[in-house]
Amino acid sequence: MGKALAVLTDEALIDLRGIIDPLIDVISAVDPDMFKDESGDAYLHLYEGFLNAYDPELRRRTGTYYTPGEVVRFMVGFTDEVLRDRLGQEDGYGSEDVTVVDPAMGTGTFLINIIDHVAKHLSLKYRGPLKSGLLRDLSGRLVGLEKQTGPYAVAELRVHHAFQSHDADVTGRPPRLLVADTLDDPAVEHHLGFMYEAIARHRRMANKIKADEKVMVVIGNPPYLRGARQSGVGRWVTEGNPNDQGPILARFHPEDNGRVGYALDNLYVYFWAWSTWKVFDQLTAAGTPKAPSGVVALITNSGYLDSEGAAGMRHYLREAADEGWIIGLSPEGAYSDTRTRVFQGVKREICIAVFVRHGAPDSGTPARVWRLDVPAGTREEKFDWLDGLGLDGHRDGTSWQLCPTQWTAPFHVTSDSEWSAMPPVDALLPWTSSGNKNNRNWPVSPSRQPTTLTQAAPDQGKQRSAAGVLSRRRSGRNLSLRVP
Repeated sequence: MGKALAVLTDEALIDLRGIIDPLIDVISAVDPDMFKDESGDAYLHLYEGFLNAYDPELRRRTGTYYTPGEVVRFMVGFTDEVLRDRLGQEDGYGSEDVTVVDPAMGTGTFLINIIDHVAKHLSLKYRGPLKSGLLRDLSGRLVGLEKQTGPYAVAELRVHHAFQSHDADVTGRPPRLLVADTLDDPAVEHHLGFMYEAIARHRRMANKIKADEKVMVVIGNPPYLRGARQSGVGRWVTEGNPNDQGPILARFHPEDNGRVGYALDNLYVYFWAWSTWKVFDQLTAAGTPKAPSGVVALITNSGYLDSEGAAGMRHYLREAADEGWIIGLSPEGAYSDTRTRVFQGVKREICIAVFVRHGAPDSGTPARVWRLDVPAGTREEKFDWLDGLGLDGHRDGTSWQLCPTQWTAPFHVTSDSEWSAMPPVDALLPWTSSGNKNNRNWPVSPSRQPTTLTQAAPDQGKQRSAAGVLSRRRSGRNLSLRVP
C-alpha cells in the first residue's frame, strides 16, 4: 500500500494532509475484526462493492469485472497441470524457470491463488512446514501490471499479506507489482513530472520486463472495450513503433480482413495479441524466440471463437501453439439470466482459453484444440463443475472434444460426418441482407396518429401540444410523444 501512495509524498500535495490525517484517525479507531468475513478477504469485497456502487459507469466503460475466486482457482490449477504435464516443469509455478505475468492484475486475485497453490504443493512435497526461501524464489518471478492505481493498491496489500500468511519474508525479493499500461510501447519512456516519479519508475520497470524478460506464463482476465482503437488505447498494439517493429495485432489480420476487421477492435483482443507475442513470438537479439515454450491462459469474451473477423486470430493461435483448450462458460447464450452468468454484469458469452507451445515453433502443423463447455445451470453449479475438470477430462466421465484442424475453422466441436456433409446455408443462399433495421422506432405505430401530427400545419400548435407532441414540425425525426 505504501508504494501505491508514495506519489502523495511530494510537497506539492502537502494540502492532502488535512484529509489523510483525519482518515488515519478514523480508521485506527475501528476494530478490524468487524471487517472479517468467511472468505478472509473482506477488503477485496469492500473495494469491488465500492467501485460498483460508487461509479458503475466507470466499471462498465473500462470493462472492469473481477474474476470469481472459483474460476481463478480453476485457471491457476489447470495451467499448473499444463506446466507439469506438457512442459516438464516438475514444480509447476514453483519451478525456477517459470516467470508469470498477469497483464491486467486488478486486485491481484490470480497472483494470490498462485502463491497459495505453490505453498500447498510444496507443503505436500516436503511433508512439513514451508521453508521461507522456497516462496521467496517464487516472489521474484511474479509480475503484475495494472493501469489503475485503486486496484493496484488493493493488490499490493493482498499479495504481501498472502506471503505473510505463509511465513514468507519477501522483503529482499518482492513481487514486481507495477502501475503501468501493459499495452504501452516498451521502447517509449513517458515523462510524468517530479510529483509522479513513483509511477514513472514503475513504468520504466514495466518497460524493461516487457522488452527484455523471458516469460513462460501469461494468465489473467483482461478488460473488455469495443471500439478500443477510437478510444486511443493500445496504439502500440495496433500501430507498432516505426523505429522497431510493426503492430503486433497484425498477426491476427489476414490481407483480406478489411471488411470484417472491426471484430478485432476490442481491448481483450489487444491483450490476446500482447500475451501471445510475449510468450510465443518475442525474439532475442539472435532472432530466436525468448521463450520457445510457454502458456497463455485468459478468460475473455468468446467472440473470437467463431466470428469471421477473427479468422486470422484463430489461424495465428493454431500456428503459434501446439495445443489448446477452450472451456465455454455461457451455454445459455448471450443475455442469459443473471443467475447463470459467471460475471453477473457481463451479458456477452465468455470462455476460458489455454494455449501452450511445447518447444520450438512448428508453424506448419495446426495446433490441436480441444473444447468442453460447462453444462447449463446457475453460476454456483458451473463453479462446482469446473472443480472437477482437468487435462484428462471431467471426473464425471465427460471427455474433451477435438475442434476442426483447418487453420481458420471456428473453435467448435467437430460435428458428426452426416451433418458435416451437408452444404452450409451460405452456399445455398449466397446473397444476404441485414433486412429491415428500425434505427429509429418512432415510425412504428399501430395508428396513424404520429404521421398526422407531424404533418400538421404550424398554426395547429394547440392540437399538437394537446396530443403530446413536444417537438417542432420538421421531418418528424425529433417527434416526442408523452405516453401515459
